[in-house]
Amino acid sequence: MNEFSILCRVLGSLYYRQPQDPLLVPLFTLIREGKLAANWPLEQDELLTRLQKSCDMTQVSADYNALFIGDECAVPPYRSAWVEGATEAEVRAFLSERGCH
Repeated sequence: MNEFSILCRVLGSLYYRQPQDPLLVPLFTLIREGKLAANWPLEQDELLTRLQKSCDMTQVSADYNALFIGDECAVPPYRSAWVEGATEAEVRAFLSERGCH
């Protein structure tokens, strides 16, 4: 696996998992300690530095929750933002009734 593939997996894990997920603890530690720099495949070191500086878990969790959690989330994960009507709770209930989790 090349460095770019690893980067895609890192970013995917950060996107799809809640910040409190125990699987992310080692990743956040690497980010906070600046240990990703040696294998960072992009020529945008300032973005990695910004990521390292913004690794405050309280703020990361608050931002994640505002984006993805609850009926008032900014990015609804279970439905299109363009569909009017159903709340996230209704969509989740609909999916659960059909065996989707």
